[in-house]
Amino acid sequence: MRSRAAGLLVATTFGATAWIGAASGGPLAPDRSVARRPEPRSRIVYPGGERIVPMPHGIEGHRELRCEQCHRGASRSTRSADVLVPTVEACVPCHDASERERLLASTIAPRPAPRIAFSHAAHARLGIRCVACHEAVLRSDERTDGGALPTMRSCHRCHGGQDERVRSDCGLCHERRPGGLLRVHFPEGTMNPPSWLDGMHHDRDFLVRHRWIAADEPARCGVCHAERECEDCHDGRTRPVRVHPGDFLASHGMQALRAQSRCASCHTPQTFCGECHARLGLATTSAPAARLSGRFHPPASQWIAGPVLHARQAAIAMHTCTGCHTERDCVVCHGAPGIGADLSPHPPGFRAQCRQARELAPRACVRCHGNTDALCP
Repeated sequence: MRSRAAGLLVATTFGATAWIGAASGGPLAPDRSVARRPEPRSRIVYPGGERIVPMPHGIEGHRELRCEQCHRGASRSTRSADVLVPTVEACVPCHDASERERLLASTIAPRPAPRIAFSHAAHARLGIRCVACHEAVLRSDERTDGGALPTMRSCHRCHGGQDERVRSDCGLCHERRPGGLLRVHFPEGTMNPPSWLDGMHHDRDFLVRHRWIAADEPARCGVCHAERECEDCHDGRTRPVRVHPGDFLASHGMQALRAQSRCASCHTPQTFCGECHARLGLATTSAPAARLSGRFHPPASQWIAGPVLHARQAAIAMHTCTGCHTERDCVVCHGAPGIGADLSPHPPGFRAQCRQARELAPRACVRCHGNTDALCP
């Protein structure tokens, strides 16, 4: 090999690329800590797909070179569309004339530009080494393939919000639509967050899981989705028929009574059900002007007095009550004198179990009885 060319390292063997930095150090060094199975590269970000090239970075002779000796101009590149794949002219100085024909046969046609904004020059100025992003080249002993292309995970190590000095907004790199939202639909498919990104991968379970993410970090959803997409389902203009039938608003009450556990696998009764019922005037928490005059439960002679059906229902499945009622509704009747109407919900002989019950759930005792110091013998 001839003398090494001075300069910063940067680039990839796949033509236009994204996610690479400059190396302030010397030649490549083997890194045995890198996983043997590379993470799949996105065909949306890299529309050209993976390409196998007979250029082993890992052999000793190539490890001695600085990256920019072959990937010329990488440290000055400001666009991911720049073609940085080595040319035959870059290889010939180190290979004798007998290998020229093989080198010509290995020439790679340009591939579609990555759908990402990236400046090698900006990273080179910060002294970021190429192998920080193109880590797979350290174990490429026989060929270079798509495993050498950077992944979102490698970008996220710096741009994941850990350092407030480094921008972490998605639009820094990904394409935007008119209006500012990210472009997510492409000929190759729909862009989907990776599975390791805080549970945001849109898989089959995401329909259930998305409510927690939207509640905790709604700004993340707003990067790709407009608020009207939420309203279409949650305000009822577009029914999610793949989950519930089109007439589910009319029939869901009976479904909830028969299979409350299935409802609770996605919905929290006291919040999801309660908020909707209150808004529609069905709950005791509804605004007086919105409260409906009709009655949901059987007549009071059966529901409260007589067979006391509400007590049985509460004992079987209290969570069905919390879809419309708050704890205050119970205390109004069952609270001790001065707190409620002193209608005890306890069965005969309960006083013998009083101390044990108080130890298990003291808050419930305080809610109805106030001071419980002298309550149990």
